[in-house]
Amino acid sequence: PRSGLAQDLPANRPNILLIISDDQPFSIFSRETMPNVFSELVDKGVQFDRGYVNTSWCCPSRS
Repeated sequence: PRSGLAQDLPANRPNILLIISDDQPFSIFSRETMPNVFSELVDKGVQFDRGYVNTSWCCPSRS
């Protein structure tokens, strides 16, 4: 049962999935190696060419 304080979220909120990955060679992520993944993530997604973080979780971010 729902609490009396619970509210419905607006239906117009975006559906965002953020995938962060490191330690993979760029060469394995190609249309030839992983065609379905490449199609869904690259062709339909967004790529950030310059990303900055103030708290890093991985070595490439700290370098």
